[in-house]
Amino acid sequence: MMAMRSVHDQIVLSIVATVIAFGVAVGLWFMRQSQEWKKAERHYRQACAKLESENKLISEKKLWDARFDEESAAIRTVDEGKQSDTIWLPIIDRLAAENYVFVSSSQVQKEVEAGDMKQIGIEVHWDAAFESLVKFLYALETTDEGKFDVESINFSTTRKQGYLKGSLVLTCVFYRK
Repeated sequence: MMAMRSVHDQIVLSIVATVIAFGVAVGLWFMRQSQEWKKAERHYRQACAKLESENKLISEKKLWDARFDEESAAIRTVDEGKQSDTIWLPIIDRLAAENYVFVSSSQVQKEVEAGDMKQIGIEVHWDAAFESLVKFLYALETTDEGKFDVESINFSTTRKQGYLKGSLVLTCVFYRK
């Protein structure tokens, strides 16, 4: 049989239990706060890195403005009312022929505005050796005759070993006069 505890013992026991419960609660609170501090420190470091990156870009503003002006100067201007595809298709066909890429068909997409410029998509269906395709894409990227960007490219193998066939969508950027 359990002996009756005195009131004094019960008070001491309840105080000890309260102190232990309070200690556990404080310990859990500190562990949670430690995780929050680590999370806050990580966010702070990310914000500092972003600030540093943005300050670097701001300090390079003149360089980026000069590069933009240089690239803008290289973008062709097409007279109002003139079909822009009459400029791009001969360039694409010539570069393809120079790099041994056979263009079976080209489909011109609708002209759209892109800021103060215009752009037009041209879907080109082709057959070529892999090396020829790479040279053709490089020629498009480095030509001074216009700004071309490969928006998408799809290809598959053919029965001829080493040859591919597929399509690619070129985006041509220009200004309207």
